[in-house]
Amino acid sequence: MLRRHLAIAALLAMCSGLLIVGGAGPARGACSADGDMVKALTEAEVVFVGSVYSVSSHDRIAVMEVLEIWKGPILQATVGVHGGNASSSAVRPDDRTFEAGRTYLVVPTNGEPPFVDSLCTATQLYRPTGEIPTEYKYAVGASDVRYTEAVAAVAAQPSALTELGGYVNDPTV
Repeated sequence: MLRRHLAIAALLAMCSGLLIVGGAGPARGACSADGDMVKALTEAEVVFVGSVYSVSSHDRIAVMEVLEIWKGPILQATVGVHGGNASSSAVRPDDRTFEAGRTYLVVPTNGEPPFVDSLCTATQLYRPTGEIPTEYKYAVGASDVRYTEAVAAVAAQPSALTELGGYVNDPTV
């Protein structure tokens, strides 16, 4: 009797293990992305640099401030990027997570917000430089970075150094 219970318990353990592995979704190795950044940029509808303002849903949903637009339409100053299924609490192996305060080069799978992303896209951490790297300019079909209206307005404002620059050599100050 004990042997039969052990055999049933072992069978149940194996079946539950298969269900867990089988229901996990595609693994990173199943992604169709081959690591060719130029190809990914060429095929993308939208490419932008965004700084993560906040995250939710196990860090899979990000609200990003758009810093630079490399490809696609002018975007709002902030956009949503979904690195996984927002309506599901289950985390899949190909879900992308974001970290608040970090900046990403975003290459989503769709062309309008909320943007869809995963570990299978070319999205990556990025340090904004204010220009598109030469090797990517042809791929995105642009020679210059574009900005959201909010970022352009801030960039047009005189900096503190510009404002104070006139006072530096003023003997009356």
